[in-house]
Amino acid sequence: MQPLGLSAEGQKLTTGLEGAVAQAALPREDMIHISGVGGNLYFAYEQLRNAAEYGERHLLVRRSIERFLRRNLRLRGEVYGEFAVELISELTQARYLKNDTVPRSTIGRINAIAKRYSQLSGAVRTAYSVPQERLANWTYQAASVEIEHQLVLHAETDVYIDFIYQHYREHVDPDTFGQVNEEIYEIALYCAVHRSILKSDIATIRYYALVARLGVGSRSSLEYFVWINEQTDQFYQSPLTNRMGRLVGRYGAPLRILREVLLSSPETEKILPDRALLMPRVVSECQRQYKLTREKLNEGIIRSVLFIFITKVLIGLAIEVPYDLIVLGAISWTPLSINLIFPPAYMATIGLGVRTPGKRNTEVIQSYLTRILYHTDDPPLRYRVRKRVSSPSLVAAFNTIYAVAFLVSFSILVYILGSLGFNPVNGTIFFVFISVVSFFGFRLSQSARELEIMDRRRSLFSVLLDFFSTPFIRVGNWLSDKYSRINVVTLILDLAIELPLKTSLRVVQQWAGFIRDKQEEL
Repeated sequence: MQPLGLSAEGQKLTTGLEGAVAQAALPREDMIHISGVGGNLYFAYEQLRNAAEYGERHLLVRRSIERFLRRNLRLRGEVYGEFAVELISELTQARYLKNDTVPRSTIGRINAIAKRYSQLSGAVRTAYSVPQERLANWTYQAASVEIEHQLVLHAETDVYIDFIYQHYREHVDPDTFGQVNEEIYEIALYCAVHRSILKSDIATIRYYALVARLGVGSRSSLEYFVWINEQTDQFYQSPLTNRMGRLVGRYGAPLRILREVLLSSPETEKILPDRALLMPRVVSECQRQYKLTREKLNEGIIRSVLFIFITKVLIGLAIEVPYDLIVLGAISWTPLSINLIFPPAYMATIGLGVRTPGKRNTEVIQSYLTRILYHTDDPPLRYRVRKRVSSPSLVAAFNTIYAVAFLVSFSILVYILGSLGFNPVNGTIFFVFISVVSFFGFRLSQSARELEIMDRRRSLFSVLLDFFSTPFIRVGNWLSDKYSRINVVTLILDLAIELPLKTSLRVVQQWAGFIRDKQEEL
């Protein structure tokens, strides 16, 4: 393989990784040990709640920290002495952290972070007219990410985040998005990169945007905190960010593979300068990721089915069965059974039909990474939005056909449900769940294609299937977004189970410690 020198991007990445390795090599300290009282209950509850919320796995620790902060951190209040210890204990009991892995010095740092954000919230409330709930979200979310950084090493990930953002900042053609203000363009692209490549939620983006000081200008720290949070809220899912996200995701496979190589290979900073050493790792990682994609897809199917089943059972018990008994005088078993069985079965069918990439895709990924990391004779990469339909009249015609697809798909569904004896309530429930399942299935298939850099050939059958399923996917996307904002199931779990359960377990743990102290006095 022809030797090539590192490009400016490749050199910057290598230097950043060397610094991250040096940070990780710092001497370890005395570790915190957590007793196992109530650990199985913590773990079981977290599994139930994660199934009900259906979030990305790498965000579970952060979300658990945020829930702890909302229960235990008073804004504009003092941080009690055992705050950090109780948080570490809870995360260890839930098996998010391994026991005896958190240094004792972390306790002071976590308490200091919690106190700083509590005081920051008070200062913002005094100086700015920010609604209380919105300010609470800003505070708890950013604090949860910073605290997670104290518990889980993120040095290499932070280097990679900066690298990929700067890569897209340099290589995305800004003209493809029209005339956009520089600060707005920067923030929207930052959100798009995090969402598409890193699968970050708004809390994670909020924290990293604060640290990156995007579009800082001459603002003071307090003013900047308010400004960047407002911008993050506005552009996290704006039309501009969504367009950028589609472009970033379309060309994201090489950088996703590079990230896995960086995280899985020892001494990557020494391998990067030598293309002959890096590319075999890339090939091996592609093969491993293709296999993992299938496994993650299967896991995603199971989690989706569990999520749908739990939600469907709760809704059935709360709405469908009482409606049948009150209005009809008896339970409509056929619609009830179909509503219970069909959505999970449909979800499994969609997931099992997804294919993973092949050898040619790996070769193209190698080519892209060579152009990114090394000096070559190829022209610089330039990412632009591709217009698949250029004729305005053709776009108008297709929009009309697309609207017809909505009507036809929904009309066929209403006719079939009426033939099976569905009433308006269980028919609406079926419609909601088939839309949500269609969206979940689409999202799973898209996640499996994140390692693809090549366009896939489409069969006539797949085109027809997309024609009729797209309306349900769009509705499912809208419903899923509304559900994630007002998740009744997780709200019930938080108030009816999590708060009393974890409060009771905390008292039991303290009682167990008290008994041990008494025994040691004998």
